[in-house]
Amino acid sequence: MKKLVAFWGILIASTIALYAQDGMSVSYDTFKSWMKHSVVSGFNFVESDQENDGYTASFMQLNKMVGVKMLPSARFEIYKEAKGYDGAAPYEFKGAKLVYVNGTSSSSLFILSPKVGATVVITTSYFKYDKNALEKVAVEVGLGSKF
Repeated sequence: MKKLVAFWGILIASTIALYAQDGMSVSYDTFKSWMKHSVVSGFNFVESDQENDGYTASFMQLNKMVGVKMLPSARFEIYKEAKGYDGAAPYEFKGAKLVYVNGTSSSSLFILSPKVGATVVITTSYFKYDKNALEKVAVEVGLGSKF
């Protein structure tokens, strides 16, 4: 019985790990290294993490945070579920499809990056950036060469 429970536990964990990387050509180790070496003007890299649905990284400045999340490409349309989404249509930027969402105390940029093979979400917490400022963050973290 214990072997059966262990088998199912391993199978479920493996399936979740495969789903998290489905459609992404970047491993977690590569993402972590990439974010550690990225510069977001005025912010310091704090941490990265691997979650069930992708990878995250945080950059902090006092009580402000910029988060970068990488998800499978198929998850791009999650922008429709974001707080502050007002029906904005995707637009093109350097060959990638982007959507800017302006919330009440945060802002997000959803990026469908064909070169990375993933959806990248850049979000501010406890402050807001306009669309141009978030596009600049995307370029600063190295997405400009990966669009």
